[in-house]
Amino acid sequence: MDEKILREGDGFYKVQSNDDYFMSIAVLTAKRSLDPVLKVGSCIADRNDKLVSTGFNDKTPGGASLPWPEKSNNNIDNKRFIVCHAEVTAIVNSKVKDLTGYKIYITHNPCNECSKLIAQCGIKHVIYLHEWKPDQPKYQAARLILQVADCNLRKYQGPLSQFKCKL
Repeated sequence: MDEKILREGDGFYKVQSNDDYFMSIAVLTAKRSLDPVLKVGSCIADRNDKLVSTGFNDKTPGGASLPWPEKSNNNIDNKRFIVCHAEVTAIVNSKVKDLTGYKIYITHNPCNECSKLIAQCGIKHVIYLHEWKPDQPKYQAARLILQVADCNLRKYQGPLSQFKCKL
């Protein structure tokens, strides 16, 4: 890990690596989600490791009145039909049009639909914190989509303890 040490007075202070910094932003952004099942956050960094955008899983704009039950027997009330994934909101929220070569940090591995959008945007690095249902076909397809798009998919390997924060 590329840690830098700064001396200030008599103490030493570790500067977070870029991966640690951006993943902590994704984790903090996930706290904005109202999803009753899974809170997901993401952020996009440019080729110079500058923050471009953040996103979290949320309802569509104007969708506050739509139901968001944890479980429903009525398919139309199922949150899966109305939720916008964190990766999508980060890409849509970006003011940068060309994301070629950028990195996206996500609290959970991307699904096939998000992977298609990531590949279409030219994002070349996907770093995720948690593996979510890796044996499901949509997550297997996601890995394949990113692989053929020459997009580096990797699990974040940094210290997880740093993400415990009280606000």
